Amino acid sequence: MTKDRATILSLVRDWYTENNQEEEFIPGTTSVPVSGKVLDGDDIASLVDASLDGWLTAGRFTEKFQRTLAQYIGTRLMFAGNITRQPAYSGVEFRVVGDLANSDLIMRRAFWLGVYPGLTSRMLDYVIDSIRDFMGRY
Repeated sequence: MTKDRATILSLVRDWYTENNQEEEFIPGTTSVPVSGKVLDGDDIASLVDASLDGWLTAGRFTEKFQRTLAQYIGTRLMFAGNITRQPAYSGVEFRVVGDLANSDLIMRRAFWLGVYPGLTSRMLDYVIDSIRDFMGRY
């Protein structure tokens, strides 16, 4: 992390602390956010950190999440998006229209869960339970 980025994130945490003092909860008086959001200075700093990369929906945090989840569940990342880049099709000639930039973007930045048609209910339950367990840790 660069010194400038560390300074920015430190300032964001300080700003949050100064501007978001926790109020005493008084039943029937204190409002409760309908979204149930519970954020702190570290959460806001993470949002700013991602913004500084220029990616609000994907980027280094998505890549880390995908790797960590795949290791936790015991699977591998799935290749999808631009079929012309799949190793199994390396010797196949394609009729390509355009530069396939959107296909490449999907290939690099999407979060994929496998949809193999032979998955049983027990297998799907395992994946769902594993994701819930994993998300509960973060």
